[in-house]
Amino acid sequence: MISRALILVLILITLCIDSLPASSALEHDFEVANEQYQKGDYDAAIESYLAVLSGGVDNAALHYNLGNAYFKTGRLGYAIACYNRALRLEPRNDDIRANLEFARQFLVDKVNPNAQSPIWTWYKSFVLYYTTNEWAVLSSCLLFLLAIVLAYMIWTRRRTLVIKTILSVLLVLFICAGICTGVNAHLGYFAVRGAIVVPEVSVKAGPGDDFDEQFVAHEGLTFDILKQESGWYYGLFDNRLKGWIKLSDAVKI
Repeated sequence: MISRALILVLILITLCIDSLPASSALEHDFEVANEQYQKGDYDAAIESYLAVLSGGVDNAALHYNLGNAYFKTGRLGYAIACYNRALRLEPRNDDIRANLEFARQFLVDKVNPNAQSPIWTWYKSFVLYYTTNEWAVLSSCLLFLLAIVLAYMIWTRRRTLVIKTILSVLLVLFICAGICTGVNAHLGYFAVRGAIVVPEVSVKAGPGDDFDEQFVAHEGLTFDILKQESGWYYGLFDNRLKGWIKLSDAVKI
């Protein structure tokens, strides 16, 4: 039994040691990419950032820097996609939010902010102000407190108004936090979004070039991906119009 445990520990140590050079190499590549960006070699920086991303690194700083490099090369669609990815990981980062809003000023397709219900817009911004993990931690803490109060009531057999009020408040807060956790996870991860990365695209009525043109969309316009079929995305675009575009004309956010 001891020998098996020792073997398992040695295996884990070996795996950790093997991962150190790879991690150090990725950190070095990230520093190289930052240096290339500072020197104005934005195309080289993009390649280096993408290499780090393909190595398994996924954080807000990487997507933010990659978005900046894309923006410097005039690739607005890719920049907006990267800023959105970074904002999903760090929703309260003012620099990411500011750069995203600045990039959106260059959109050809202007989006009406009043197109959606103001209540839903406010609620969505409130929910997305925190990460899914933060909402989940809050829900867990409220559940823990709820369990303590409930156990106290059962153990002491006290049913005072104060205890009942505390229990009711905690229950309501737990339900609300649980709903916010689910909505945040849906909007941030399960509701797939896309961004147009070509200068101009003809949005079709169906998944094919033979279908009628619905409207013309331009680089940087984002949309909800409702379905994918035969190399085409069917989406609800931020200008509140629907249609089909080729997969090659957009990237997932």
